[in-house]
Amino acid sequence: MPHTYQLGDRRTDEKTGAIMVYVPAGKFMMGSDNGDSDERPVHEQFIAQSLWLDLTPVTNAAYAKFVADGGYRQRELWTAAGWAWREKGSVIAPQNYDGFTAPNQPRVGISWYEVWAFAAWRGGRLPTEAEWEWAARGPENRVYPWGNSFVDDLEYVIYHGNSGGKTHPVGEGIRIKGAAWCGALDMSGNVWEWVSSVYEPYPYRADDGRETRDGTDSRGLRGGSWYYDRGDARAAFRSRPDPDFRGFNLGVRVAVSAPVR
Repeated sequence: MPHTYQLGDRRTDEKTGAIMVYVPAGKFMMGSDNGDSDERPVHEQFIAQSLWLDLTPVTNAAYAKFVADGGYRQRELWTAAGWAWREKGSVIAPQNYDGFTAPNQPRVGISWYEVWAFAAWRGGRLPTEAEWEWAARGPENRVYPWGNSFVDDLEYVIYHGNSGGKTHPVGEGIRIKGAAWCGALDMSGNVWEWVSSVYEPYPYRADDGRETRDGTDSRGLRGGSWYYDRGDARAAFRSRPDPDFRGFNLGVRVAVSAPVR
């Protein structure tokens, strides 16, 4: 009898040792009537295929393995626009910031082009904007991963009001009070997370080109960060930098499509 995955299952990424959690297929109401206009209209979204998602944002230790393995020299990992950007700037590593480089801190200073290549190197991909929000909100359409009320507590979320001006370590057992329904940690705060999607108005449609377009279009960021306030930590909040943008609060987590069984 074939194995059936279920909520709570985990797997380990072979290249980095990162833990991934299982996110089953399902439906939810994407967007919000209580945020910025780009979160409207609220619309039903069906996630047809289940996926694996990193338990936490990618760490410096994990990303360093990509760099050491020559990820910045492997053309096949990069999009055409990303490779052109890398060559033009002679980019061979992420951008470092003082106080942000401990092994278990989230990797920051990475553009969308870089995280796309990193995910490909791992044999995965970036989550779509819809998948990310589904993983953060779940079938109950939570406002925050843990529930519908903000909790100003370091055991739940790292944001501008409590961060002390830096990212905080991530890992299993850290900030479990702020866990999403699927078990993922730090989906609100600490670092923004790049998604695959080109930033476009709602309703979200995976077949309208936003998931296949390459180039310099703005890309989605989700989740807020240590540098931003509590409003940006809502699971429905959207941001949209250019794909070459790097910063001390931009990170990522990788997804892998789960096999259909």
